Amino acid sequence: MRASPFSFAGPKRVTPPGIKFEDPPKIDVVLISHNHYDHMDINTIKKLWIRDRPHVITPLMNDAVLKSSISGIEVTTLDWSEKISITNDVEIALEPAQHWSARGLFDQNRALWGTFLINLNLM
Repeated sequence: MRASPFSFAGPKRVTPPGIKFEDPPKIDVVLISHNHYDHMDINTIKKLWIRDRPHVITPLMNDAVLKSSISGIEVTTLDWSEKISITNDVEIALEPAQHWSARGLFDQNRALWGTFLINLNLM
């Protein structure tokens, strides 16, 4: 497996994943910070979508890649400084980060990137 659009080029995984895909419990929420191949692996997200139907949250325009690759996937997109309530006790905000986005040679910075802040109101 490679972090690349090609199966024959790009960084290759050096060690196997720490856990088997089947081992974790149901995944409720997936946060995707940006669209680089090592952060937005379509095959893994597709398997998660089929298995668990998680709430996928990502910065603006990353939904286009996901929706074109994964049939029926539901994605929430956020702009910088936007927030979404997951439950009465959990809020997720997207904030700027010093980074960039690209999945190919001609799409640099056409999708947003960011960092997530998770606010837990446990009182």
